[in-house]
Amino acid sequence: PLWHSFERSCCRTHGEPHAAQSQPFLLGLQHLVFPMALSSPTCSNPSDVAGLASNLEVLSEAEISLAKLLLEAGQSAIFADWAPPGTADDEKHEFFKQIRTLEENYPGGLMKYTANARALLQSAARGENPLDGWTPSVPTTGFDVDVGCEETFEYEALGIQEVADCCFIIPAGGLGER
Repeated sequence: PLWHSFERSCCRTHGEPHAAQSQPFLLGLQHLVFPMALSSPTCSNPSDVAGLASNLEVLSEAEISLAKLLLEAGQSAIFADWAPPGTADDEKHEFFKQIRTLEENYPGGLMKYTANARALLQSAARGENPLDGWTPSVPTTGFDVDVGCEETFEYEALGIQEVADCCFIIPAGGLGER
């Protein structure tokens, strides 16, 4: 993936991985970090963050605005070990494309995304179960269709039309009992 190569080229110091003070939150944007504290020190001036400050000349105004947003969200660690200008610049621009997509498409934008991630991590650290109060149940209504009958083909045709709008969840892990 892009961010694995980005990490190798941009976010290493002397060949060693950047040691974050918090846990990475891995949902595509691997470099967003979410300290367990509710509030973390923020900085809104890109010139105050070494890795970012040295790269301001290669970033567009839109990218600098997104960088400021990341700083306000407590994400300055992302830039701490960025490579100097002229090194991995394409990956830096690609990073900001992903940040722009997140900002434009996540309800509430990046600030809400980081707030939700922090809240979820804190909840998990306290051992809270987000499904407490829910009771699983087997549907009691429905019908059986004989395989190979005309009705089966009609339902398959309907299913094919709807599958593009479906989401599939495949649980992984467990106790090894399968």
